[in-house]
Amino acid sequence: MAPTVKRDDLIVRYIHTPPKTEGKGSAMVSQSMPMAALFMKNKLLSWFSLLNGVTGCLNKLHGAPIADDQMSPLLTLAMALLGIAVCYMDLVFPSSSGFIQKRAVEEVAEGISSTVAAAAATAAATAAGN
Repeated sequence: MAPTVKRDDLIVRYIHTPPKTEGKGSAMVSQSMPMAALFMKNKLLSWFSLLNGVTGCLNKLHGAPIADDQMSPLLTLAMALLGIAVCYMDLVFPSSSGFIQKRAVEEVAEGISSTVAAAAATAAATAAGN
C-alpha cells in the first residue's frame, strides 16, 4: 500500500459564519400582515401571517439571528393567531345585521313612499282647487 500523503499542518478548520439577517422588506411584511388580516378580515392574509409566524419561530429555534427592528417571532405568531380568530369570528358569533339592515331599509322605503304619496296628493288637491 502507498503511504498517506495527508499532513496535519495543511488541515484548514471549518469556521461557521451565520447567514445575514433578513432584509427590511421581509421584516415589514412579517410585521404588517397580521395587522392587515385583522383590519380587513381577510382569511388569506391571516393564514399567510400564521405560516410566516411559524417559520419565524422555527428559525429562532434553529439559532437564526433576529434583527433589532424585527418583532419577536412568538409575538408575530400570537398576532397571526389573533388574526385568524377575528377572521373566523362570524362562525362562532353569527351576526343578524343582515336581517336588521333589510328591515331598516324596508321601513325607510315605506316612509319615503308615504311622503311622496302625501306630497302628490297635496299637489293634486292644490291643482284641482285652482
